[in-house]
Amino acid sequence: MNTDIRIACTWPTHPKTKKLIRRIGADGAFSLLALWAFAAQYHPKGTLKRMDAEDIALAASWDNEPKDFVSALLDVGFLDEGEAGVYSLHDWADHQPYVVHAEARSQRSRAAANARWGKAEDADRMPSACRPHAASMLTVCRMSKTAMPLLLLLLLFLFQKKR
Repeated sequence: MNTDIRIACTWPTHPKTKKLIRRIGADGAFSLLALWAFAAQYHPKGTLKRMDAEDIALAASWDNEPKDFVSALLDVGFLDEGEAGVYSLHDWADHQPYVVHAEARSQRSRAAANARWGKAEDADRMPSACRPHAASMLTVCRMSKTAMPLLLLLLLFLFQKKR
């Protein structure tokens, strides 16, 4: 699950933000940030499936009329309405690529860890450049259980000899 989002340094002075504040006040800007944080956790692709205006307002901690908030977001361009009334955050994938691709990154990391630490069947899911390394890491890990104490003794011996 995502734990953060990226906010451009220019967001406070962006014309969309200024228009939003002019239309529904500074609470609207805070609620937009709250909506983005909610989306990062629960709708990381930016599509607010099965969410109506009230759901969006609740997710954004907007205490006033839900339709006013959603209407303002649509008018200034922070929110899009697609087919069948499904809302999505405008250009979410462009502005939040880290959020959008979080699940794929997690899957790659799990596969890499499994390949490295003994689950060779997961190495098949790794990019082809990693496959040779996955097999060699298995060998190193297996070898290290027996060779590591000997290697430490050798290093200790060499260190003592230098003194």
